[in-house]
Parts: sequence; structure tokens; C-alpha cells
Amino acid sequence: MNIFKSRLIFGAIKGIISTVFKTVYRILGLFNLQITLLVLVVGLILLITGVFASVPAILTAFWIALALSIVLAGFLTVSKVKKWGGKIFKKKKDTRLEHADVSQVPEKLSSEQPNNVNQNVAPTRPSYNEYQTQTAYTAQSPVEIRYEPKVIYPIYFRAKQNPNYVFAEYADRYELFYDNGYNLSKVRTDYKK
Repeated sequence: MNIFKSRLIFGAIKGIISTVFKTVYRILGLFNLQITLLVLVVGLILLITGVFASVPAILTAFWIALALSIVLAGFLTVSKVKKWGGKIFKKKKDTRLEHADVSQVPEKLSSEQPNNVNQNVAPTRPSYNEYQTQTAYTAQSPVEIRYEPKVIYPIYFRAKQNPNYVFAEYADRYELFYDNGYNLSKVRTDYKK
């Protein structure tokens, strides 16, 4: 029973200490102070061993390294804040896609053909309510007749995560191409079920 209590106490102490160290490391990482902390630890070791007292040039080098590490941490933090601010305040793009111009889309993509797929051009799928409707009246009640819009295949669009990948949607399959800047090379084909 005594061993169980001691394990419980040591486990709790271990958890608290690891949480404190993780929090301190995250704060240091947030402000990019890891290099500054390393310079301070090296300076503390040199102070304890007495190297600063015997060789004053090392003390000067330590102060220069400490100042440079603080300036570096400041620049890295400012660039990180700029990147975060740009993501927060950046105007969201319109995620709806536009219909592709048929004259720009080749009938068949191959690795020999140049890339003529426009990055900003891709199809929109009308929702169920946007389909064209025509109302025919009978003696009892109106009946809505819905027509499916004609879809022209293939439909090309780029992947949101990596714009170097181009998808071609056909009636029965999807084809994935990689855009290397000069032409499209076929990566794989997935068939619809």
C-alpha cells in the first residue's frame, strides 16, 4: 500500500514537472528564445568555471553573441506575427469556381501537350434549387418539372492544398495530373462507383 502511494505521488510530481517544462518550451518557441537561452546557459557555465575572469575577450564575445541572439529572436518573432496577421486579416478568396471556357480546355491531356489550364477557371455545380424549372398546370395541382443541366466533360480544376495538381473530371472517372510548369503529367486515375 505504501509503494502505491509513493508511485502516485511521484507520478503526480512527474506530470507537473513535465507540464511546466512543456509550457516553458512553448513560450520560448513562441518568442524564438531557444538560441538566447542556449547562449545564457553557456555563459552561466563559463561564469561558474571562471573563464570570464581569466580571459576578458570571451566575456566580450559572450555579450556580442547574447545581443545577436536577442536581435535574431526579435526578427523571427516579428516575421511570425506578420505571417499570423496576414492569415487573420487576409480577405478570404471566393471559393466558388467558375465554368471553364471550352475553347481553352483540350480534348485530351497528355504529357506532350503544354499546360493550358487556367488556374482560376473551374466549374461550379448548381445546387438542386438552381436547376431550371418549368411549371405545368393540371386540373388538380401544379407539377414542377426539373431539368438537369448539361455538363460538358472533362471538367478541370486545381487542388486547393497544392495548385500544382490538376484534376480532370469525366462522367465515369477522375484523372489527376501534375503541373510541372511546362506540361501536365498523369499521376493516376480513379473511377467513379
